[in-house]
Amino acid sequence: MKKIYMFRHGETPADNMNRLAGSHNMSLTENGKMQAERLVDFFKKNPIEVLFFK
Repeated sequence: MKKIYMFRHGETPADNMNRLAGSHNMSLTENGKMQAERLVDFFKKNPIEVLFFK
């Protein structure tokens, strides 16, 4: 069975301030960096065939 995973960027300072960042390039918070690392670990254990992103 095929699986579809949906995820978004990790936490940014704008998220903590309940602000919309739009198309601005913001750094990740320490929590956001940990979220990204967990995503890397997840995909190491769950390989994917195709990746689409925007």
